[in-house]
Amino acid sequence: MNHFSFVKQLVIVSLGCLLIAFVSGQFDGMGQHLLFGITTTLIFFVFSVIVYVAANISVDSPNRTRFIGLTISNMLGKMLISIALVLIYHKVKSPSNTLFIVPFLLIYILFTIFETHFLIQIANHKKT
Repeated sequence: MNHFSFVKQLVIVSLGCLLIAFVSGQFDGMGQHLLFGITTTLIFFVFSVIVYVAANISVDSPNRTRFIGLTISNMLGKMLISIALVLIYHKVKSPSNTLFIVPFLLIYILFTIFETHFLIQIANHKKT
């Protein structure tokens, strides 16, 4: 995957996630969670860029397990970041409901699909 394709797809996914955050904010009881959805999108955006750069470096490494290690670290890191985000938000904001989980999970799933896609593209490109 070239850099232009990555950036284009990252922008599309990020705009989709922001749309999810804004649309979900229009429902009763969800408006108070809008900033959380935007923050989650921004954090996953940055995380995706870091993973993309690291993947492009590791795929060219003579150590063939480096890319696999990055992929596993990506999954674990994203899960830990997600748990931390939810726990911190719940502790700091003390939301009156737990509806913030719905847009959060949708954003998480979209970014996970996107990251899986570009990691597969990078790995396949290396094979050729």
